[in-house]
Amino acid sequence: MKVSSRELNNGVIAFLGFGVDKFPHEHREKLITEFGAGKAGVIESEIISLLNESNQIPIDWTRHSLASAGSYVIERIREVHPELSERALNAIAWKFTFDWR
Repeated sequence: MKVSSRELNNGVIAFLGFGVDKFPHEHREKLITEFGAGKAGVIESEIISLLNESNQIPIDWTRHSLASAGSYVIERIREVHPELSERALNAIAWKFTFDWR
């Protein structure tokens, strides 16, 4: 089942609770509500892959603060995934920086 860029962008934001929650969560139920049970699993898999990819980006902590590392993650993910919206990229960086606090 193919996932459109709109579905992926909306899925990233909903799944993480970006703009709604005080800190990132994994809201599987929001994906099910928005996309249906079948498609939600496919979208969640792509989101988890993106989050894993962001966590594999090497960060030189002698050069980066937490904020600049978040910006760096956005730049690197944008290079590989130009289909992601600015809001979805910010959600991924939000999760990344939260995990490194």
